[in-house]
Amino acid sequence: MRPTSPLPRFLALATVALATLVSTSSLQARERARGNGTRERTTSRTNAAGETTTHTESRTRDRETRTLNTQSATTLPDGRTATRTQSSSPTETGRSTTGTATTFNGQTATYDSATTRTDTGYTRSATATGPNGQTASKEVAVSQTDAGATRSATITGPQGATRTTTTTTTRTP
Repeated sequence: MRPTSPLPRFLALATVALATLVSTSSLQARERARGNGTRERTTSRTNAAGETTTHTESRTRDRETRTLNTQSATTLPDGRTATRTQSSSPTETGRSTTGTATTFNGQTATYDSATTRTDTGYTRSATATGPNGQTASKEVAVSQTDAGATRSATITGPQGATRTTTTTTTRTP
């Protein structure tokens, strides 16, 4: 019998989806902690074979200096771990951000960006360096007026190929 209103049909579908999710997916547990300028979270997932993957992350923000530091790590059931760290701090003209990521296989990549405020928006210059030393970059310029905004981004890949996109948004009264 088909339900006559959308709500019973939705509930029936939701019940089937939930039963499927519970029977086929992994178990997940989360712990969260917050403090003055800090946030920590640990998530563990256990699959049907009883293998557990754990992800931890923490973020610390200093309101006085306006700096932000984040760290995260994911550990697989076989013990291999991937990590990521990032630090962002204000500069006289904008913000500077650096980061490092290490893969499960021990390869490391870095990221650096500088954002500069302009009279009408901002510019951002970012560079990522992979484990083999190759680099990719992204240049972004955003300007705003009363009529709208324009965002232009140029991405240069590690092989030198360049792609540029421009998006214009117009405000309507």
